[in-house]
Amino acid sequence: MDVLVPVEKASLVGIRAIVSAGEAKAVLESLSDEIKPVTSDWKLRYQMNLDLLKKGSVSDIASIVRCLYHR
Repeated sequence: MDVLVPVEKASLVGIRAIVSAGEAKAVLESLSDEIKPVTSDWKLRYQMNLDLLKKGSVSDIASIVRCLYHR
């Protein structure tokens, strides 16, 4: 699939730069890491995940995916 976004609007839309191959590999490997026990309170988990999503880093998003998968 091709997604076309005008370059002038990329920062306005919130598109992040492409990650390097090394960073992508590290993030994929981190998906199999042990998870830390998270709270059973869904509201607190939701807020923690939302805060990580707002940061927007690839590693933070991968940690959310890892925790949700194990949950």
